[in-house]
Amino acid sequence: MKNSRMRNLAILALATAIWMDMGRATASAWTTNDLKCVLAEFPAGTVHQHGMMPMRDGVRLSTHLFLPAGHATGRYPVVLLRSAYNFWPQRATYANDVVNQKDRTNFTWLNTNGYVYVMQDLRGDGDSERQADFEPRLSDNEIADTYDTVETLATNRWCNGRIGMYGGSGHGVAAYMGWLSKAPHLVAVAPGNTAPNLFEHWSFENGVRRWSYRWLQYRYPREPKMPEWPKPTLGDYYPRDAWKERLSEGVKDNATVLIAGDNWHNYFRDSTFDTFGALGPENRVFLTMDPGTHQGNTISNGLLFPRKPLVGGISR
Repeated sequence: MKNSRMRNLAILALATAIWMDMGRATASAWTTNDLKCVLAEFPAGTVHQHGMMPMRDGVRLSTHLFLPAGHATGRYPVVLLRSAYNFWPQRATYANDVVNQKDRTNFTWLNTNGYVYVMQDLRGDGDSERQADFEPRLSDNEIADTYDTVETLATNRWCNGRIGMYGGSGHGVAAYMGWLSKAPHLVAVAPGNTAPNLFEHWSFENGVRRWSYRWLQYRYPREPKMPEWPKPTLGDYYPRDAWKERLSEGVKDNATVLIAGDNWHNYFRDSTFDTFGALGPENRVFLTMDPGTHQGNTISNGLLFPRKPLVGGISR
């Protein structure tokens, strides 16, 4: 185990050097207007940079940096979003989630004059690469990729060594798995309304395939048709014991704070409690439950889910 860890760190150090030497990169997958719609969410002077960040196996992931005006001389914490969604108008919405929450009066998550914001396409998605035998229906890929991404970002001169990660629904898969990575510079993770395992709850419920299986098409953006898992059941393809072992290993000596959130009428709610219950009292783990649906709506199909005042001022 120790030798394997040292080997991974050595590979990561080499990849980091390549990333640092590369500087800015260009690509034709987005337009000036695409960038403008995202930059409009940030304070004036924010600088965009893009690079293909190498992982330990050589696969490169498309990574967008939004740097504060003072990044040349200052050191900042990082907010990281790793996602399978790469539609640019939506990316402006994701940035707004962090910057100022326009849909909430006088409410701000973070003052981005004091943060570096990073968006990264998951392996095989958007402009990111993948290896030939890549299996996007398993979320395990995001453990090593998050580790390598966090530790590479931490080497930049504008990073103060403190990196946080967030994401709801599809974004939250990588956030949960990133928590399991135990990356040394990952301070806190805030996933919401999601299930970390693409097999459990995303694709199947007690062995029966559910409609959200179709979401996995996002993991096959370049394929004519998404392949199907064996039917009617998965058998030993990904047994529950393997997932329990993944959780068991991830909670050991894990210093990263996990702030999980969900809604009572979200269809991933069972996964939230299953995961939360498996983590153990030795971890710094918190769970907040709100009324509402998967999208956070408090009114759905004529039903009202009343919201009560938050006691104690809990905040992300």
